Amino acid sequence: MILVAGDVDFFVEEEARKVLDHLVTEGAEVLRFDEEASAEAVSDALLNRSLFSPRRVVQLDVSRLLGTSSPGTLFEQALEGWERGGPAGRKQAYRAVRSLLSALGSSAGGNPEELAEAVGKRLRRREGVEVLAEILRELPEEKGSGPGVLPALRALLQKSRPNDGVVALLTATAPPAGAGLAGEIEGRGLLVWASVGDDAAGALARLARQRAKDRDVTIDPDAIDRLRQATDEKPELFAAELGRLIQWAGPGGQIRAADVGESVEDEASEDLYKL
Repeated sequence: MILVAGDVDFFVEEEARKVLDHLVTEGAEVLRFDEEASAEAVSDALLNRSLFSPRRVVQLDVSRLLGTSSPGTLFEQALEGWERGGPAGRKQAYRAVRSLLSALGSSAGGNPEELAEAVGKRLRRREGVEVLAEILRELPEEKGSGPGVLPALRALLQKSRPNDGVVALLTATAPPAGAGLAGEIEGRGLLVWASVGDDAAGALARLARQRAKDRDVTIDPDAIDRLRQATDEKPELFAAELGRLIQWAGPGGQIRAADVGESVEDEASEDLYKL
């Protein structure tokens, strides 16, 4: 079992692809499950060897199982996805809201307006509460694996039975440090932390270009540099501000350096002021 975790999902996915390239050999079987997969299907894949290949790699995002240390980011992702619209945007919004509720120890159900208001108060966010209520009203009944997969993961981790060539490749964004399953995996030395590495400028530029491309937005190179400086190259802050700028630009829009200067508070300047 290998857990790839990090503060920004883009870099988690990048690192997971690298790990997968190392794991997958000729003829290896790769099974990828999303959050809508049933617990039975995921557990069966984890606990039974492949019938056709010497190795089976089971890829699964476990962010909701582990929880997260950044509910504010999930709130932003939900609003961004809903604003984006379409099947992909709605899927992002639903996924972020479910993770947000899990992080706050809440669950869907009851009055959407009251739940949205309660979430807004806990996060000290007034803007976006009405949109959150709208998402909650439309949120489909959950049919995914959720906690039902946890026993299979623990069985695999504890090696209560011989490993028949099954490798669980798990991903998680901003999990709480050293808690629960994440702590057990880390204790066995099977945690890979995804970060920007030594080339922060290049990594953040990749993130900006890809996110802009996904949303049909043009972002100028000077705007990326300005955003890096304004956020002091802090990946999570960079990603959050980038998401707001892309949402502001909208499909077919453009982000210029001047737009960054007008809408993003300069983190580096704030640090210098405090000093």
